[in-house]
Amino acid sequence: MQLPVIDKSEVVKISHLRQGFLKAMESVARHTNFKPTYAVLTQPKSNAKLAKESDRTDGYAIYSLFLAPANVSGYEVCLWRTEDCTRLCLNCAGKGSLSSVQQARIRKTKRLMETPEEFFTNLFVEMLNASAKHAKTPITPVMRLNGTSDLPWDQIAPELFQFFGAEGWRFYDYTKSFTRARWQPWDNTFSFSGHNWKDCETLLQSGKARVAMVFDTPRGKPLPNLYRGYTVIDGDADDLRFLDPTGVIVGLRYKRVPQGSTDTPFVVKA
Repeated sequence: MQLPVIDKSEVVKISHLRQGFLKAMESVARHTNFKPTYAVLTQPKSNAKLAKESDRTDGYAIYSLFLAPANVSGYEVCLWRTEDCTRLCLNCAGKGSLSSVQQARIRKTKRLMETPEEFFTNLFVEMLNASAKHAKTPITPVMRLNGTSDLPWDQIAPELFQFFGAEGWRFYDYTKSFTRARWQPWDNTFSFSGHNWKDCETLLQSGKARVAMVFDTPRGKPLPNLYRGYTVIDGDADDLRFLDPTGVIVGLRYKRVPQGSTDTPFVVKA
């Protein structure tokens, strides 16, 4: 499947974000007494999906960035989205349905796009504070920057991964970008869209990535063991995708949303 062309406005936004990030990095390097002026990150255990516990979640604290997806805020943050994933987006699932949560995500997205230096300064400080909090403890801080977005953070803020990766942070995300999933600038799980099976199969055969796939399996019921000859693992137990093997399908059970239906190629019939 050919990737959608990113229009000029989106390219400019990425360049704009990159410049804001570099300025923030310089500011934080010069000063040590910055205090966050507003919250950027969702804290560990604050999001139901990311707070799921399994026999392997002890020792990890997941921090995440939840923006207003697609162009809900007036700014496009899902550069490879499809009609199906837009319609079935989990943005409004659970507490996300609250007006206060939606407004907070829109406000956060506008701050990122309109005042990126201030936004990234806050992000830096929050991550530095988290590093200090977890230092000399058995807890590994984990970051998922694309909680409800699909931005190329490897282009916007590569130094973020280099610096905090050296501090012991783990990074992971989901993406519909075949290029980024194949390249793996950090741990990216490729998302099945209903129309990109050839790309999924290429990645599965290469063993370089895993593929997330939504099944119409009811909650509490087992997922299929295989799909088209590829092993399916249960991705609903927790969200620590970087602990999963590559070359497998990460099965996710369909979470019903008001505007959704399983009658779509996006949701695989088990």
